[in-house]
Amino acid sequence: MKFEDIVSTLKDKSKRTVIITFLTMLYNFFWSIAKILLGALSGGYFFCASGVVTLLIGSIKYIFYRNHDHDSINVKTQKSIKICILLIAIGLLYAGYMSTLFVYPQLEQYDVIVAIAIATFSFIELAISIRNALIDRKKGDTLLSALRNCNLASAIFAIVLTQVALMTSQGEDASIGSAISGIIAGVIVVIIAVIYLIKLKRRQKDMIA
Repeated sequence: MKFEDIVSTLKDKSKRTVIITFLTMLYNFFWSIAKILLGALSGGYFFCASGVVTLLIGSIKYIFYRNHDHDSINVKTQKSIKICILLIAIGLLYAGYMSTLFVYPQLEQYDVIVAIAIATFSFIELAISIRNALIDRKKGDTLLSALRNCNLASAIFAIVLTQVALMTSQGEDASIGSAISGIIAGVIVVIIAVIYLIKLKRRQKDMIA
């Protein structure tokens, strides 16, 4: 592929979304395997559960990647419903493993520079996720909207990581606060997924009727 073709592809938002989704999907899959193996070898439930969440996020991106150009609206709606169900599982699992911090604090320590970097990128990710979710929802592409909900969930989890990084960089015990924030983040993701799932079910009924 020529350089001009690459530039042209990247300028197309739809194609750029597919490329970014594919690359981050690969990252999610490889990183999830690493976390699950690390958790299994060290006996850490926290890493295993975190790895499963990352694996499910990668699975959602895989569903989008395989079906984003499908012609059937019905198929896209069915796949979007599947994504919502996975998002509900992700939210519940995330809230569950973050709640273990009440009993078993297992937080990594971050220095100030790393904490500031994480905070900066997390808020940028959240802002972009919210913006894309609002813009793309108007297009009526159910599968794209479902992907945006997944990206929004990842951004919400990143904010929790920001809290952990900032608190630990100051030498504070972030276990209790992070557990509470993690549970709230998980519940928010579940609510987002349930609301969109209800909307999809209604749309499915309208198509049948």
